[in-house]
Amino acid sequence: MKVFITGCTSLVGRSVIAQLNKLQHAQVKCFVRNKIKCNPLENLNAEIFEGDLLDLDSVIEGMRGCDAVIHIAGIMFIENIINAMKENNIKKGLFISTTGIYSKYKKASSYYRELESKLLNFVKEENVFYIVLRPTMIYGNEMDHNVNKLIKYIALHRFFPIFGNGNSLVQPIYYRDVATAIVNSFFSTNAWNKEYNISGGSVLRYKEMIEIIARNLSRKVTFIYIPVSVGVFFVSLVNFLGVKFPLKDEQIKRMGEDRTFEHKEAENDFGFSPITFEEGIRFEIAELRSVKQL
Repeated sequence: MKVFITGCTSLVGRSVIAQLNKLQHAQVKCFVRNKIKCNPLENLNAEIFEGDLLDLDSVIEGMRGCDAVIHIAGIMFIENIINAMKENNIKKGLFISTTGIYSKYKKASSYYRELESKLLNFVKEENVFYIVLRPTMIYGNEMDHNVNKLIKYIALHRFFPIFGNGNSLVQPIYYRDVATAIVNSFFSTNAWNKEYNISGGSVLRYKEMIEIIARNLSRKVTFIYIPVSVGVFFVSLVNFLGVKFPLKDEQIKRMGEDRTFEHKEAENDFGFSPITFEEGIRFEIAELRSVKQL
């Protein structure tokens, strides 16, 4: 079986391909935007195809000759993935979505829900065997877009701003656990034609997550609590003035929202067993130090 994979050079994608290479259960065809970024894949037994997920013709051509799809690159590209699968008559696919579909803040969640709905309509209308995995916030090394930034900030600063009271619940998932979930579910007989939320091994208050990071950096942090409404006003103001700010107003609003999700079904169907945040953060700090980013 030849598997077409997107998001191959991402944090999760590299781990998926490494795991598939060890198992040797499938041939891998990596769809990448830029072959120059493929150095980490060179030692793996994978075919490389250069294309752009925004270009339907290149996605169709990339899928040619494949029997299944593992789409890691993001739900925002799903329409071209769907159309290319139709064109190539591919009837098996695993798709990464997001728990962001459950957010009460509609700017992003309504968009994600609309795209996932299109995906689910497609697989049911076309009789495609499918798996949808919805991870929580992914972390793990210098390539993640969330915890990596927190680690670097805490390593340099004593004071840490928190929007709201810091008691909202979070459940970050380590990138290798996402990759293992992809591989294990793909080769499971129990997981097909189902959707799963996958989350980390620890449910934490947001400020507990920050304290764990600080402790593993041997740092002490002092929290500065900022009302969410003040944070949203400030971000709106700086955006209006054309100043780049690392957070969007919706991200600040979501800091007051619980982002925890049960993963019992994934545990039962394909043995999903994520590590704790304490374990994962030790791995991430070690990886950041190994590449001299700490």
